[in-house]
Amino acid sequence: MKKITIILILAVLCILSLPVQAQFKLIAESSTFEEPEDGVSRIIQMKNGNTFYIHLTVKEGIDLRVYDPGHKEIVSNSVIPSFGKLKAGEFQNVFEVKGNIVLFVSEYQDNAPLLYRLIFDGSTGKLKEDKLIAQCKRHGGMLATSLIDAFNIKKAVIGESYAVVVALII
Repeated sequence: MKKITIILILAVLCILSLPVQAQFKLIAESSTFEEPEDGVSRIIQMKNGNTFYIHLTVKEGIDLRVYDPGHKEIVSNSVIPSFGKLKAGEFQNVFEVKGNIVLFVSEYQDNAPLLYRLIFDGSTGKLKEDKLIAQCKRHGGMLATSLIDAFNIKKAVIGESYAVVVALII
């Protein structure tokens, strides 16, 4: 009984010490670009196969790259949105609606959270709309809510609809 146990333990140790090859398969690779050191980025795969890389920084605005289904870069541009340079901003959400990329960014202005919606064309990457769509109210001079909790944006699982919930303090 002791011999069988010792043999099993040695067999397991021998198997664990063998070199193992990972089963990693490269699916796709795009051209390289300099990795940003600050800000926040999002990547979204569209239904038409294009891939959007969106990078939001406090100082430079929005950098946008669009890749085709073959992972070749087709668009690279920078956008200065209507809110300009963010003092304190947050990427709220981004998703595809009707072949376009819809991006939601919130920021503080006069101590109250604001929500901006930016719509980019899904094939050219050009900015189609840049609009302030919601603002939280201040209550008695105090800030109504934090920037993270001020807005909640969700896309419907089925269809092309989305909802924006704005915090309200009574």
